[in-house]
Amino acid sequence: MSPELQAELTAEAKAFGRYLLGEEVNARAVTLYLAAHDQTQFESDAQDQRILKFMLRYPSLIGVIDAGLAIRKNKSCVRKKLYYMLSILEAMPEYAKYFLFDGTPLTNALRLFFFGTRGVMRMVVGYLLCGVL
Repeated sequence: MSPELQAELTAEAKAFGRYLLGEEVNARAVTLYLAAHDQTQFESDAQDQRILKFMLRYPSLIGVIDAGLAIRKNKSCVRKKLYYMLSILEAMPEYAKYFLFDGTPLTNALRLFFFGTRGVMRMVVGYLLCGVL
């Protein structure tokens, strides 16, 4: 793997980890993301490349673009990369707390309602944004 590609993938791993967890990921997660790229073929087209560059330039919009891709281009390379990072983080014990619900059934229901509403709004905006990119 070339140093340029490694730097690009490291930036992807950090941005995707920040999006998925809300905080910086550790070096082990980045290393596992790089190893996944050595083992898997990520075939991207020109639109995927534009979307990925846009996501890295504006990391606060990763969630919106992810939601838009979920309905516009579900099998995109970008979503595949996000799923790989999600799988890596979910399997790491130090990040397990981010993926488990704790609390009362009422707070969990309210949280589900909030995140569901936010997800629908992101999906609509992301669908339009991905059409422009």
